Amino acid sequence: MNTRVDDHDLTKTSLSRRLTLIIAPILLSISLIAGYLVGLYSQKLEYQRLTESRQDQTDNITLLITDQVSYYQYHVASGIAETLRRAGEVTALEFIDNDDVRRVAVGDTDDRQTATTSIELLNRQQSFVGTLYLWFPEIDVVLDWRWVVIPLSSAALLLLCLVAAMAFIWRKQVGTPLNLIYNAMRQTRGGREVRVSLQRDDELGYIADNYNRMLDRLQEHRREIEAMAHYDHLTGASSQAYFIQRLETLINSKNTQSYELYFIDINRFKWINDTYGHSAGDLVIKAFYERIKAALPPDTLISRFGGDEFVFVIPTSELDHQSVIAKIQLAQSAEFKIKGDIGLKLTASIGHANYPQDAGDFELLLQKADAAMYINKRLSGNWNNLDATTQYSSLNRENQQIFAILQHGNFEDVVTIEYQPIINIDTNELSALEALLRLHIDGKVIRNISTETIIHLAEKSGLIKNIDRQVRHAVYTQIQQWMAAGISTPPVHLNISPALLSASHFKQELIKDTEQFGLKNRKIVLEITETVAVSTDALPLIQSLRQSGFQVALDDFGKGYSSLSTLAKLPIDILKLDKEFFQCTEDQKETIALIRCVVDMANAVGCRLIAEGVEHKQIHEALVALNCQYVQGNYYDFPMSADDIKTKYFT
Repeated sequence: MNTRVDDHDLTKTSLSRRLTLIIAPILLSISLIAGYLVGLYSQKLEYQRLTESRQDQTDNITLLITDQVSYYQYHVASGIAETLRRAGEVTALEFIDNDDVRRVAVGDTDDRQTATTSIELLNRQQSFVGTLYLWFPEIDVVLDWRWVVIPLSSAALLLLCLVAAMAFIWRKQVGTPLNLIYNAMRQTRGGREVRVSLQRDDELGYIADNYNRMLDRLQEHRREIEAMAHYDHLTGASSQAYFIQRLETLINSKNTQSYELYFIDINRFKWINDTYGHSAGDLVIKAFYERIKAALPPDTLISRFGGDEFVFVIPTSELDHQSVIAKIQLAQSAEFKIKGDIGLKLTASIGHANYPQDAGDFELLLQKADAAMYINKRLSGNWNNLDATTQYSSLNRENQQIFAILQHGNFEDVVTIEYQPIINIDTNELSALEALLRLHIDGKVIRNISTETIIHLAEKSGLIKNIDRQVRHAVYTQIQQWMAAGISTPPVHLNISPALLSASHFKQELIKDTEQFGLKNRKIVLEITETVAVSTDALPLIQSLRQSGFQVALDDFGKGYSSLSTLAKLPIDILKLDKEFFQCTEDQKETIALIRCVVDMANAVGCRLIAEGVEHKQIHEALVALNCQYVQGNYYDFPMSADDIKTKYFT
């Protein structure tokens, strides 16, 4: 809400009024003191005037007596003194001759204190003839009341006028503008956007202008934050949080309408990013969204949930399920043009769930649609049939079984370790082994549940620390047995959960275990994922592990989003190239060029490069041509038990 404040918005207790109430008594007191001081100064001047007048009279008497002294000097002095006394200038007089004889006494001289003035008398021959003592009345200056009242009143009136003028000027020039700014800030703090209407070219005008500009910037930033919170900056689709909020509102409303929720994930989008760059990937994402938006009703709520994931919800009454799929397939059937003439045909995996048939709340509805999309991607990922209830139940049941096995079964009974060889492609000899975690149920090894899945579920169940410790001990025990048999074992790779890298004392546990089993740290290779390796929180621990002798391998390179320049700065010894690099279009030119860049970069920074997931002769031949020295995959050998490894490679 935008408003302005002016003079009508001032509070009754403004700053200028408060300052006036403070300053006025101070100035009034100053005026009273100044008037009193003026009166005292006038009294001092009068006293000084009377004193100087008396001195002049005394000088005249001295001159007169001195000039008239003769043989009968005391008679002359007596006459002069009597004349002065009668005139009221002298109250008493006494003459003592040079023989110290009292010759003349006029007035009451005995009961008085020392004479006010004493005068030595000389004759014409300048001979001393006696001393004349004079008593003058005490000076009692009584000031006229006008001498105090008039200056005092004038000073007070002048200062009061000055106070009034200063208060008026202060209120007009300072108090009112300050109060305007204060009121605007106070109202803005209450949630309103109040601007200050103040046209001035001084400091207060500068403050008001900057305050208004600050409000403009805050309003702009607020709009940007709201847009970031509600919409995806790349596509303009609803953000995940805003979509969930809207979806929750729809489901919690009291209408009985049915809704269809769809999860769409672009297949092989990571490969597009790695091959053509992130700018091309952004173009694909924007075009993909625009096509979805054009194929659906205008008011459809669409959200971008992740890098290449879109979710939308539509009332069941508007379009049936098959019509929605057909429209999306048709919209995405044309090639996506990137970088000039390069065209890409995309496929996607779709998951679907119905409210309220498949779920009665928004969280479960999202989970079921996501699970359906995930299983669809695992099957073929090409716009397949979507039975959310069946697929979600299948996936959820599988996860629940794994949870139960990990939580309640004995480790030796439900988990086994298999080892997959890592081969030197030049010599066709064993270079290293990777320890893979497998579930062992009813005497059978379940190989279709990957190590990554088991670790992920163990993290969710809170069992990861216990399982990781038991896996390490099982692997170290096996290495001990091979060493006891005189076998020179190669390095063994262990997959490390991201959750463990943030756990305290993880490094100490690793070192303690290798010392306990009598193993060299150099024989253990710790495989960490790309997203963990680029984390600033994990880098110090990774560097510390390498300094302790452990080798560090970057696993599944290609699934994350690291650039080659970032990779060159990571503290790693081994780089494992993910199999997604090899699952490209029929034209392998772009893929070969990308792999060549990775090989050259790894060689330049001193990393050993391992291409994993190699399953075809064509890829093998390409890797040979690219001088990729180490390989891993079913094309060379499948994961096998420790006994099979011993028989095949150590005998």
